[in-house]
Amino acid sequence: MAVQVCNNVVASSEGRELAQHGSPMFPIACYAEDMTADSVAWHWHEEFEYILSEKGILYVDVNKTRVRLNQGEGIFVNSGALHAVEQSPALLHSSVFHPRLVGGMDTIFWQKLIKPMTQPGAPAFFLLNEAVPWQKEVLACLRDAWREVADEPLIMRTGRGIISRRRCGSSAPSAWAARPKSPSRSRSRPSG
Repeated sequence: MAVQVCNNVVASSEGRELAQHGSPMFPIACYAEDMTADSVAWHWHEEFEYILSEKGILYVDVNKTRVRLNQGEGIFVNSGALHAVEQSPALLHSSVFHPRLVGGMDTIFWQKLIKPMTQPGAPAFFLLNEAVPWQKEVLACLRDAWREVADEPLIMRTGRGIISRRRCGSSAPSAWAARPKSPSRSRSRPSG
């Protein structure tokens, strides 16, 4: 999948973006934009989105909140959140992906982790700052995912999904491939 330009948002009168992101078999798309001369208009979509400030300062508006993203910071925008990105001298990388990419709707993962994010009352966004260790790791994983999706043929050949052969947080490219197979799992059910 080639990286796409994100400044031409086509939305319904209610602000719902009409573009399809990715394909039904691979529901994710990457976008890159030099925001110096462009902005991203107000819109919402059922997909999740993350936006990374790769260079410069970005101003992202989510619902009624303006967020400043310094270089290296990011934001996760929830499904259904109205959002826009203002013109500024910055480079934006983003990915828009359907929640089903993370986990099928018939899984405990979906029921416990993804579905609650798509319900009314869930946070509209989460900020990601490199000064917080776990968020720095998340940002590194999102950057890795962005690069892998931007080079989709590699993903399709490896069959490993959107995270490359490299494990997030590891600088060794072979860390993922060299990872030992997990031991057999017990059949007990999680409590809760």
